[in-house]
Amino acid sequence: ATSAPRGNSFLTEELKRAALSIPWNIAEGAGRFGAPEGARFYGIARGSAMECKAIVDAFAVLQLAEEDTRATGHGVPDPHRGDAHALVPER
Repeated sequence: ATSAPRGNSFLTEELKRAALSIPWNIAEGAGRFGAPEGARFYGIARGSAMECKAIVDAFAVLQLAEEDTRATGHGVPDPHRGDAHALVPER
C-alpha cells in the first residue's frame, strides 16, 4: 500500500475512507426499493468519487505522489471528462 510522507498520513486515510465509500454506497443503493431512495446512495457514491479525485489532486499539489500516479489518478473518475456517471448503475 502506498502511504504519504510523515505528517500527511491523514490524506492516505481519507482517500481509503472515500474510496471504500463508493462501492458500499452503490451496493446499498442497489439494495433499496424505489428509485429516489437508491438515487440518494448513488449520489453519495458519486460524491465520494469526486472526493477521491480531489485528494489525488491534493497529493499532486503537495508533490506527495510520483508523477505517473498523479497523471493517472489510478482510474479515479474525472468530472471534467464526464466519467463519474459511470459509477451509477443503470436501472
